[in-house]
Amino acid sequence: MKGKDFYINGNPASHFSIRLLASWKVEDADPDTTVLLPRNGTSFIVFGNLIGLKTVSLPVHVFGQNRKAVRLARSRLTAELSNGIVDLEMPDGFLYRCVLKSSGEISDFLPDGTKAECEYTLEGLQCEPKVTLANVSGRFIVQGTSPYMDCRISAVVSAAAPAYKMAGVTWSDVKEGDKLVLDGLEKRILRNSMNDALGCDAADWPKLVPGLNTLDCPDPLTIEYYPTYM
Repeated sequence: MKGKDFYINGNPASHFSIRLLASWKVEDADPDTTVLLPRNGTSFIVFGNLIGLKTVSLPVHVFGQNRKAVRLARSRLTAELSNGIVDLEMPDGFLYRCVLKSSGEISDFLPDGTKAECEYTLEGLQCEPKVTLANVSGRFIVQGTSPYMDCRISAVVSAAAPAYKMAGVTWSDVKEGDKLVLDGLEKRILRNSMNDALGCDAADWPKLVPGLNTLDCPDPLTIEYYPTYM
Protein backbone atom coordinates (compact mmCIF):
# COMPACT_ATOMS: atom_id res chain seq x y z
CA MET A 1 0.00 0.00 0.00
CA LYS A 2 1.34 3.40 -0.97
CA GLY A 3 0.26 5.34 2.12
CA LYS A 4 -2.69 7.48 3.14
CA ASP A 5 -3.75 8.45 -0.35
CA PHE A 6 -6.23 7.40 -3.01
CA TYR A 7 -5.25 5.23 -5.98
CA ILE A 8 -7.25 3.66 -8.82
CA ASN A 9 -5.62 0.58 -10.36
CA GLY A 10 -2.28 1.78 -9.03
CA ASN A 11 -2.64 5.33 -10.38
CA PRO A 12 -2.86 8.32 -7.98
CA ALA A 13 -5.91 10.60 -7.99
CA SER A 14 -3.90 13.29 -9.77
CA HIS A 15 -3.58 10.98 -12.79
CA PHE A 16 -7.33 11.42 -13.32
CA SER A 17 -7.45 15.13 -12.38
CA ILE A 18 -9.59 14.36 -9.34
CA ARG A 19 -9.52 14.68 -5.56
CA LEU A 20 -11.29 12.31 -3.19
CA LEU A 21 -13.63 14.07 -0.77
CA ALA A 22 -13.60 13.41 2.97
CA SER A 23 -17.23 12.24 2.84
CA TRP A 24 -16.31 8.94 1.14
CA LYS A 25 -17.54 5.87 3.01
CA VAL A 26 -17.78 2.10 3.04
CA GLU A 27 -20.96 0.30 4.11
CA ASP A 28 -20.88 -3.34 5.20
CA ALA A 29 -23.26 -5.84 3.65
CA ASP A 30 -25.92 -7.49 5.81
CA PRO A 31 -25.23 -11.17 6.58
CA ASP A 32 -26.99 -13.66 4.31
CA THR A 33 -27.07 -16.96 6.21
CA THR A 34 -29.18 -19.97 5.20
CA VAL A 35 -30.68 -21.69 8.26
CA LEU A 36 -33.02 -24.68 8.68
CA LEU A 37 -35.10 -24.90 11.85
CA PRO A 38 -36.64 -28.39 12.34
CA ARG A 39 -40.39 -28.55 12.97
CA ASN A 40 -39.86 -30.15 16.38
CA GLY A 41 -36.94 -28.99 18.48
CA THR A 42 -34.87 -25.93 19.22
CA SER A 43 -31.64 -26.76 17.40
CA PHE A 44 -31.09 -25.51 13.87
CA ILE A 45 -28.75 -26.21 10.96
CA VAL A 46 -26.65 -23.56 9.23
CA PHE A 47 -26.10 -24.42 5.56
CA GLY A 48 -23.88 -21.50 4.60
CA ASN A 49 -23.06 -17.84 4.96
CA LEU A 50 -22.94 -15.86 1.73
CA ILE A 51 -20.23 -13.19 1.74
CA GLY A 52 -21.87 -9.90 0.85
CA LEU A 53 -20.15 -7.14 -1.08
CA LYS A 54 -19.39 -3.86 0.64
CA THR A 55 -20.71 -0.63 -0.89
CA VAL A 56 -18.11 2.07 -1.54
CA SER A 57 -19.37 5.64 -2.01
CA LEU A 58 -16.76 7.61 -3.92
CA PRO A 59 -17.41 11.39 -4.06
CA VAL A 60 -14.77 13.33 -5.99
CA HIS A 61 -13.96 16.79 -7.31
CA VAL A 62 -12.97 16.81 -10.97
CA PHE A 63 -10.64 19.51 -12.28
CA GLY A 64 -9.91 21.00 -15.71
CA GLN A 65 -9.17 24.24 -17.53
CA ASN A 66 -12.83 24.61 -18.58
CA ARG A 67 -16.14 22.75 -18.59
CA LYS A 68 -15.15 20.60 -21.55
CA ALA A 69 -11.86 19.60 -19.92
CA VAL A 70 -13.71 18.72 -16.69
CA ARG A 71 -16.21 16.56 -18.59
CA LEU A 72 -13.39 14.84 -20.47
CA ALA A 73 -11.61 14.09 -17.18
CA ARG A 74 -14.86 12.73 -15.79
CA SER A 75 -15.28 10.56 -18.90
CA ARG A 76 -11.77 9.10 -18.51
CA LEU A 77 -12.44 8.35 -14.86
CA THR A 78 -15.76 6.65 -15.65
CA ALA A 79 -14.05 4.54 -18.32
CA GLU A 80 -11.39 3.43 -15.83
CA LEU A 81 -13.94 2.54 -13.15
CA SER A 82 -16.07 0.66 -15.70
CA ASN A 83 -13.25 -1.62 -16.83
CA GLY A 84 -14.03 -4.84 -14.95
CA ILE A 85 -12.64 -5.33 -11.45
CA VAL A 86 -11.20 -2.06 -10.13
CA ASP A 87 -8.57 -1.86 -7.39
CA LEU A 88 -9.20 1.11 -5.09
CA GLU A 89 -6.48 1.88 -2.54
CA MET A 90 -8.22 4.02 0.05
CA PRO A 91 -6.92 6.30 2.84
CA ASP A 92 -8.04 3.73 5.46
CA GLY A 93 -5.17 1.47 4.33
CA PHE A 94 -7.35 -1.18 2.67
CA LEU A 95 -7.59 -2.29 -0.94
CA TYR A 96 -11.16 -2.53 -2.27
CA ARG A 97 -11.59 -4.80 -5.31
CA CYS A 98 -14.79 -3.43 -6.80
CA VAL A 99 -17.13 -3.18 -9.75
CA LEU A 100 -18.91 0.04 -10.69
CA LYS A 101 -22.64 0.13 -9.94
CA SER A 102 -23.48 3.82 -10.51
CA SER A 103 -21.66 6.83 -11.94
CA GLY A 104 -24.13 9.46 -10.67
CA GLU A 105 -24.35 12.93 -12.19
CA ILE A 106 -21.73 15.64 -12.56
CA SER A 107 -22.79 18.84 -10.77
CA ASP A 108 -21.73 21.92 -8.79
CA PHE A 109 -19.51 23.47 -11.44
CA LEU A 110 -17.54 26.50 -10.39
CA PRO A 111 -18.65 29.62 -12.32
CA ASP A 112 -15.54 29.40 -14.49
CA GLY A 113 -16.15 25.68 -15.15
CA THR A 114 -12.79 24.53 -13.78
CA LYS A 115 -14.13 22.24 -11.04
CA ALA A 116 -17.19 20.03 -10.58
CA GLU A 117 -18.37 17.29 -8.25
CA CYS A 118 -19.68 13.78 -8.86
CA GLU A 119 -20.14 10.61 -6.85
CA TYR A 120 -19.61 7.00 -7.89
CA THR A 121 -20.96 3.90 -6.19
CA LEU A 122 -19.07 0.63 -6.33
CA GLU A 123 -19.48 -2.80 -4.73
CA GLY A 124 -16.67 -5.12 -3.79
CA LEU A 125 -14.48 -6.84 -1.24
CA GLN A 126 -12.28 -5.27 1.42
CA CYS A 127 -8.77 -6.67 1.06
CA GLU A 128 -5.12 -6.02 1.54
CA PRO A 129 -2.66 -6.04 -1.38
CA LYS A 130 -2.01 -9.40 -2.99
CA VAL A 131 0.28 -11.68 -0.98
CA THR A 132 2.71 -14.09 -2.66
CA LEU A 133 3.98 -17.05 -0.64
CA ALA A 134 6.97 -18.76 -2.29
CA ASN A 135 8.45 -22.23 -1.68
CA VAL A 136 5.44 -23.47 0.27
CA SER A 137 5.55 -27.09 1.33
CA GLY A 138 2.77 -28.39 3.54
CA ARG A 139 1.48 -25.93 6.16
CA PHE A 140 1.28 -22.16 5.87
CA ILE A 141 -0.63 -19.26 7.46
CA VAL A 142 -3.23 -17.12 5.64
CA GLN A 143 -4.28 -13.62 6.72
CA GLY A 144 -7.83 -12.23 6.56
CA THR A 145 -11.19 -12.94 8.18
CA SER A 146 -13.29 -14.08 5.22
CA PRO A 147 -14.25 -17.76 5.72
CA TYR A 148 -12.78 -18.59 2.30
CA MET A 149 -10.52 -16.78 -0.18
CA ASP A 150 -9.73 -17.45 -3.83
CA CYS A 151 -6.09 -18.02 -4.70
CA ARG A 152 -3.63 -18.88 -7.47
CA ILE A 153 -1.47 -21.97 -6.93
CA SER A 154 1.49 -22.88 -9.13
CA ALA A 155 4.40 -25.30 -9.20
CA VAL A 156 7.27 -26.28 -11.51
CA VAL A 157 7.53 -30.03 -12.06
CA SER A 158 10.93 -31.43 -11.07
CA ALA A 159 10.48 -34.92 -12.56
CA ALA A 160 8.29 -36.35 -15.34
CA ALA A 161 5.37 -38.50 -14.18
CA PRO A 162 2.16 -40.02 -15.65
CA ALA A 163 0.20 -38.52 -12.72
CA TYR A 164 1.14 -35.52 -10.59
CA LYS A 165 -0.94 -34.41 -7.60
CA MET A 166 -0.82 -30.70 -6.75
CA ALA A 167 -3.04 -29.26 -4.02
CA GLY A 168 -5.51 -32.13 -4.33
CA VAL A 169 -5.72 -31.95 -8.15
CA THR A 170 -4.18 -34.69 -10.33
CA TRP A 171 -2.49 -33.65 -13.58
CA SER A 172 -1.80 -36.22 -16.29
CA ASP A 173 1.46 -36.87 -18.15
CA VAL A 174 3.61 -34.04 -16.77
CA LYS A 175 7.13 -33.34 -18.01
CA GLU A 176 10.13 -32.02 -16.14
CA GLY A 177 10.02 -28.22 -16.17
CA ASP A 178 6.25 -27.96 -16.76
CA LYS A 179 4.73 -25.00 -14.93
CA LEU A 180 1.26 -25.89 -13.64
CA VAL A 181 -1.18 -23.20 -12.49
CA LEU A 182 -4.56 -23.48 -10.78
CA ASP A 183 -5.70 -19.88 -11.05
CA GLY A 184 -8.73 -19.24 -8.88
CA LEU A 185 -8.17 -15.48 -9.16
CA GLU A 186 -8.76 -15.32 -12.91
CA LYS A 187 -10.48 -18.74 -13.28
CA ARG A 188 -7.88 -20.40 -15.51
CA ILE A 189 -6.04 -23.73 -15.57
CA LEU A 190 -2.66 -23.40 -17.27
CA ARG A 191 0.24 -25.60 -18.25
CA ASN A 192 3.24 -23.65 -19.50
CA SER A 193 1.03 -20.56 -19.92
CA MET A 194 -1.43 -22.46 -22.16
CA ASN A 195 -5.01 -23.37 -21.25
CA ASP A 196 -5.11 -26.97 -20.02
CA ALA A 197 -8.46 -27.51 -18.33
CA LEU A 198 -8.63 -31.06 -19.73
CA GLY A 199 -5.17 -31.94 -18.45
CA CYS A 200 -6.25 -32.36 -14.84
CA ASP A 201 -9.24 -33.46 -12.75
CA ALA A 202 -9.94 -30.11 -11.06
CA ALA A 203 -13.63 -29.92 -10.08
CA ASP A 204 -13.54 -26.54 -8.31
CA TRP A 205 -11.26 -23.57 -7.77
CA PRO A 206 -8.83 -23.71 -4.85
CA LYS A 207 -9.82 -21.88 -1.67
CA LEU A 208 -7.89 -20.75 1.38
CA VAL A 209 -9.21 -20.19 4.90
CA PRO A 210 -7.97 -17.78 7.58
CA GLY A 211 -5.19 -19.18 9.73
CA LEU A 212 -3.53 -22.53 9.16
CA ASN A 213 -3.79 -24.17 5.71
CA THR A 214 -2.19 -27.31 4.29
CA LEU A 215 -1.47 -28.02 0.62
CA ASP A 216 0.62 -30.95 -0.57
CA CYS A 217 2.69 -31.24 -3.73
CA PRO A 218 5.88 -33.09 -4.77
CA ASP A 219 7.49 -29.71 -5.48
CA PRO A 220 7.42 -26.31 -3.72
CA LEU A 221 4.28 -24.25 -4.36
CA THR A 222 3.81 -20.58 -5.04
CA ILE A 223 0.53 -19.27 -3.61
CA GLU A 224 -1.01 -15.87 -4.38
CA TYR A 225 -4.10 -14.45 -2.69
CA TYR A 226 -5.72 -11.25 -1.43
CA PRO A 227 -6.26 -11.23 2.37
CA THR A 228 -10.01 -10.52 2.48
CA TYR A 229 -12.06 -9.18 5.37
CA MET A 230 -15.70 -9.50 6.36
